Amino acid sequence: MRVYRILERTIDEWRKQRQRVTISAPVLFEIIFALVGIQAVYAASLTGTVMNEAFVPLSGVSIKLSMEGNLTPLRTVLTDKSGVFTISDLAAGKYTVRATSYGYDIFEVQGVLLGSEDHHLRRILLETSVSAGNCIVRINSTSHIQHTSRPDIDIAGRVLVGHGEIAVVSLMMFAENEQMPEGSIPTDKQGRFRATVRVAGDIRLAIEVQDGSGRVVVPQQELNVCWAELGDSIRLPKIRLNRSGLGQFCY
Repeated sequence: MRVYRILERTIDEWRKQRQRVTISAPVLFEIIFALVGIQAVYAASLTGTVMNEAFVPLSGVSIKLSMEGNLTPLRTVLTDKSGVFTISDLAAGKYTVRATSYGYDIFEVQGVLLGSEDHHLRRILLETSVSAGNCIVRINSTSHIQHTSRPDIDIAGRVLVGHGEIAVVSLMMFAENEQMPEGSIPTDKQGRFRATVRVAGDIRLAIEVQDGSGRVVVPQQELNVCWAELGDSIRLPKIRLNRSGLGQFCY
């Protein structure tokens, strides 16, 4: 349609100026192909995968796409049985992707920049909503990440513990297509920890608190931190476990 409109406007201008223009077939085809090329620049597609906290694909999740700064959705699609969604024929620009599903917290991906090429989002992890017992969603880790020239990922944080208590922290990485082995992270008496990871992926922490004799004071609670690339330096806010045993983390 865009090509036809441009051609119609061009013909109208020729008629107004009462000019007789003769265009050979090869030249006409070149013009049409050039205009189609312009149209193709505005025909990118956006794909992604939605999973739950256990990295199980979620079907039927509503994906709303809107222009950055505009809450009115341009397109709405649902994820398939593999948790995958695709939105085609998108104009170049900056978009916001909003994922919603009953029982899960709303998740937004902002600043998705589309040009002439198709764009694939990292997987979107939906977390159980507050109504289902969750204390909070994930850390807004984007404000705590700094990219460096390191060949690995550096992650550090602090678990708030009481006098005589010990924080036991384990880290699990979920790479693009595989789950990496879980590893224990040493902590000091103040609950501070630091770890180095040598593969990009989603970072999950499992934390419990024990007393001096090794008895569990606060049962293990989990947190999906963020997707991290090699070179990321991640500093987490102070982590306060939910001592009532419900949900996950409070801050």
